[in-house]
Amino acid sequence: MKIDAVVSTEDAKEIYDYLIAEAGHSKKERRILNSVDEKIKFIKRKFKYENKPYGDSIAKNLIPKKYIKAYKISNLYRAELPHAHRMMYSIKTNEKKERILIIISILDHKSYDVIFGYYKK
Repeated sequence: MKIDAVVSTEDAKEIYDYLIAEAGHSKKERRILNSVDEKIKFIKRKFKYENKPYGDSIAKNLIPKKYIKAYKISNLYRAELPHAHRMMYSIKTNEKKERILIIISILDHKSYDVIFGYYKK
């Protein structure tokens, strides 16, 4: 089964727009931006040919409650990006039985640790 649409949350769109703005003069941001685009293609391809997600599945009990509440998701996946960044995404099926790829967030390592409760106390 294929991915029928790709949407981004406001958080993800804000980071993506920042990466676009900085990519012209920052090698780091350019690498992250290119990797995000590449991972989206990988995700779509993996679902089309293998009907499986790309990256690591986050256990349901570890999905941040703020994601569940805000985006009404029941699954969450992590795709590794350069420079210790991660892209968090979910797959939902709408009433027309179309699969929607939702880019939830693009996070640096520190932000990821805070959201998932891995920060040092």
